[in-house]
Amino acid sequence: MKSAQKEWNRTRETLRAHRKANQPNYIAGEGTVSETDKDVIKNAVPNEIIFLKQIPVGTDVTKVIVPVPKSQSTLLFMTPLH
Repeated sequence: MKSAQKEWNRTRETLRAHRKANQPNYIAGEGTVSETDKDVIKNAVPNEIIFLKQIPVGTDVTKVIVPVPKSQSTLLFMTPLH
């Protein structure tokens, strides 16, 4: 029989790995975003306005940088542990 503490720790570690694996990822065509722009996006704080140098003014950014679609399995572990 497994120790209750080991099982609890395993469950928490599995949920941590699940959250990390389901962080948002984005796709952009090669050469459409510069290394500087990638760093700006990666290091942005919440609610910060981001200025991208490589993408021309007036370009629809949602057509250049798009989120990677997630499967429905990302909805499995949404309830908190008690």
